[in-house]
Amino acid sequence: MHFHGPYLTTSQAVAMGLTICASSSPEEACRRSAVLGQCSAPLRERYIKLAKWLLERVPFLRDMLPLLEGDQRALGLFSTFIDHHARQGRSADISTLKDHMSKWIPVVKIQDPENDGETRTYSPLTAEGTLDTKRANWGWNSAWQSLTFSLHRFLEAIHAGDINMNHAGFANFLYDNSKPIREDPKYFRDGLFEGTSLITGYRCIWTSPDSSTKGPGVRGTGRASISRMNGINQATPENIAYVACLMRHVLSSESSWIHQDPEVFDGARFFDNIVMLFKFKKFAEPVLHLFNK
Repeated sequence: MHFHGPYLTTSQAVAMGLTICASSSPEEACRRSAVLGQCSAPLRERYIKLAKWLLERVPFLRDMLPLLEGDQRALGLFSTFIDHHARQGRSADISTLKDHMSKWIPVVKIQDPENDGETRTYSPLTAEGTLDTKRANWGWNSAWQSLTFSLHRFLEAIHAGDINMNHAGFANFLYDNSKPIREDPKYFRDGLFEGTSLITGYRCIWTSPDSSTKGPGVRGTGRASISRMNGINQATPENIAYVACLMRHVLSSESSWIHQDPEVFDGARFFDNIVMLFKFKKFAEPVLHLFNK
């Protein structure tokens, strides 16, 4: 399910997708299912893509389509089973990032202009050298608020809605911060998806936590990685977007995955925006080459 985004309602997607694949045409499936008829065409295409992906990987599933189409309880049970394991996989990936992220997020030092240029230091680690696991202290509620008065005003503006930071933009951790920043918005792709934190998080999930801080191409020890178990030899836009979405969630102050507010941050659209950018070949090729190293 990593390939289809962490925000997809897997149980519905599997049920609707298999219903379409079992019918003579998508139009026929829509006539037979009121729920499917209310779905947008792009959403139906995503359901079909997911169903075809399942049919390719489960050899006996195609033979079961007539049975599943004729028995809604069996279809519901099967789609719920897939959904359960997809949620378990996402939760495991989020826990992996939480457990290891503190090892590779650098300490940040900022000069406080309100206090004679005194340098303030912020670290994801507490004084005891462990990660602060209280989500209430993360994101916009973090210790960043105490760094500078100007930053405090910036955070107040976010809370007041004067500054909008949502799914339409790209967070700092997605960028290569060693490259110069150009203020003109038309250069927003410069260094995008080349950030060290994102690449390390990608390796943490797709190869192994042990390999995430090693040199390019060096694998970790222990169990086989997700990529090796699934025969994935190349980075894809969907795989990169999946990790970006999980990292954005872990770095936020959201108490849990289910408490996300799409009116504040629409994660599904954020995932789609990332994948869409990779349709531009000139942009996509160097980024995918970097991840494939």
